[in-house]
Amino acid sequence: MKIMGTNWLFENARVLKDDFTFEVGSVSVRDGRIAEVGQPKNTQGLERIDASDLTLIPGLIDTHFHGALGNLFGTAGPEGIREVAAFEAAHGITAIIPAISTAPEEALLTAIRDFRAVMASGSGGARLEGIHLEGPFLSMKHRGGQMAEYLLPPSVERLRTYWEASEGILRILTLAPEEGEGLEVIRAARERGITVALGHTGASYDTAKMAIDCGASISTHTFNGMPSLHHRSPGVLGAVLTDDRVSCEIIADFVHLHPATVSLICRAKGLDRVHLVSDSMYATGLPDGDYSQEGRTRHIRDGVCYLDGGTLSGSTYPVSYGVKNLLTLGIPLEKAVMTATRNSARAAGLLEHTGTITPGKCGDLVLLDGALQTVATFVDGVPVYTAEGVSLCG
Repeated sequence: MKIMGTNWLFENARVLKDDFTFEVGSVSVRDGRIAEVGQPKNTQGLERIDASDLTLIPGLIDTHFHGALGNLFGTAGPEGIREVAAFEAAHGITAIIPAISTAPEEALLTAIRDFRAVMASGSGGARLEGIHLEGPFLSMKHRGGQMAEYLLPPSVERLRTYWEASEGILRILTLAPEEGEGLEVIRAARERGITVALGHTGASYDTAKMAIDCGASISTHTFNGMPSLHHRSPGVLGAVLTDDRVSCEIIADFVHLHPATVSLICRAKGLDRVHLVSDSMYATGLPDGDYSQEGRTRHIRDGVCYLDGGTLSGSTYPVSYGVKNLLTLGIPLEKAVMTATRNSARAAGLLEHTGTITPGKCGDLVLLDGALQTVATFVDGVPVYTAEGVSLCG
């Protein structure tokens, strides 16, 4: 396949249209943007791709993950970030919002600078859409695998520091609204266009509802990092599961959540109010073993990541794995893909330019074979991954 160019005609594909139904047809891309869907009238100057027997979907989006191939966001540096972006593209992911865990202040600010540098120069793989700060504004009791010594109470002043350091690329902020200036930080974040997620929190139902009223709109890895649902004290889970203003993150690796719990969330929210994330960590893409960074060791056994005390600490699977797991629950492919494309884009404020196959949006497209393996990935119309041995153009 040619590796340059942004003008394409995908012919005879099974296309997932922006109403999330399938139809056999064609899609054209010009100058990196989707031009026509269906039977394009103008094919002049387009490189033809025969997509017979292939499925064309919008590129997947991951708004919450921490690295891959040994690269931990926060220490990986620009080249490590680009390596992860290429890994993501190979799994059909075209847009990413990497998450930075709680860390020493200077490490956090260095990570922000590294992401700014990559966004300015390009990743060569999945497109960086900003960063997700998963901390330091978290609950000590519900911190999970987050490092306790670097937790801080939510502070408007500190948010301002992070925002100014990011130069506008801070897109998602996870916090515990019951801590410090939690509600004030939510308001201040929304004024800056930052999407706020409730996570690693022990908030009561009433506090969670106040946080949603202030503008919080995502539940970070729902059920994980928060108290269990109790029938007389519903807490943050009761709030996010019943409020239509909230999109619930789901880690669908069937480790962080039992399959029945995934079904429960989808039924409670409806499939248009959930979005898949991987929460994958730096050993994603590596074999089972013991991996040390941050002064501690993570143990990967059968693809599951544990800390020394047995606490789960991230996933080791890309978000595409979760899409396939949804199929085992009886969710049709078009709806499963929707949870990691349109829904993710909407939750993160990206829907104007990506997340669906719609004329005018970025040419973020993925070709899948009959086994739903990634054949080719296009970001802004540029092919950034092609499966080995595949030739799509003459």
